[in-house]
Amino acid sequence: MPKPPEAPPTIFVPHQLLSSSASAYSLAIYAALAALGALAPDGSELCLSEIAAAARISPRTARRELRWLTQAGWLQIEHTPGSPSLYRLAQKL
Repeated sequence: MPKPPEAPPTIFVPHQLLSSSASAYSLAIYAALAALGALAPDGSELCLSEIAAAARISPRTARRELRWLTQAGWLQIEHTPGSPSLYRLAQKL
């Protein structure tokens, strides 16, 4: 009997983010980052193309929404020349 497909992880988006002026793209980016490990205390090293693919949006849109999430205080990004950036999602409670 074939093995059933693995279910995607359950991601919880904070109520404050849902009730903010965040666009659907920002919510998709937040969920993609959470699924990719950015909720961990150490964050996650990712490339823009990985984030865009996980959120199923273009890299240009992903860059714009990452900027919005950063300015709104939901995301911290540490840019490192020559390697993937470090992304950490804030958990505002």
